[in-house]
Amino acid sequence: ENGYNMDLGIRGALSDWLSMDASVFLLLYNDRIGQYELPGSTTLFRTNIGTSRHIGMELFAELEMLKMLEIKSTSSQLSLFLNLSVTDATYIQSDITAIQGRRVEYVPNVMLRSGFNYLWKGLKATFQVSYLGDQFSDATNSTFNPNALTGTIPSYTVMDFSAEYELGRFKLSAGVNNLMNTQYFTRRAESYPGPGIIPATIRSFYGAVGVRI
Repeated sequence: ENGYNMDLGIRGALSDWLSMDASVFLLLYNDRIGQYELPGSTTLFRTNIGTSRHIGMELFAELEMLKMLEIKSTSSQLSLFLNLSVTDATYIQSDITAIQGRRVEYVPNVMLRSGFNYLWKGLKATFQVSYLGDQFSDATNSTFNPNALTGTIPSYTVMDFSAEYELGRFKLSAGVNNLMNTQYFTRRAESYPGPGIIPATIRSFYGAVGVRI
């Protein structure tokens, strides 16, 4: 496969409390390598399947809340952030009729991450919400298959929280991934640990203690 990509962006601070980074992009793949299920088969065939075009935009913004509200503080900081990606990924040419005009597999139309960062003296805390739109697991965009090797990967929303605290030479950190214990999956597999849907990790906790010597 071969191709090229182009992007155009702008980055800067609109004020002392708002910074942004925005860009648009175009990515073209010729003879893209992908996979699809052959008629009458129960395995996925991997080959050069066509020409794909990815076009979209990306946006990152960070808002310093205390500065915006004109609250002066030398020990604390609260910022909200937003990271948005919108992509249209399509097979614009293929000799395989079932693939022509279909969406590229494992490329969601929308990816959104947002949350806040909080700093207070030695404490740092982050809360994040992540959203991914629905995806397809094969180039024919099949929505259901009894063997679960192909089909839709539904959209999902996951929340995470982490914090760390520095006290002298010591650092304590802890967090929760998948805070709401959302049940979702991100991929399908032909073999181990499949075949079929591979569930994502449920709610998990972690903690650590560090010391500088």
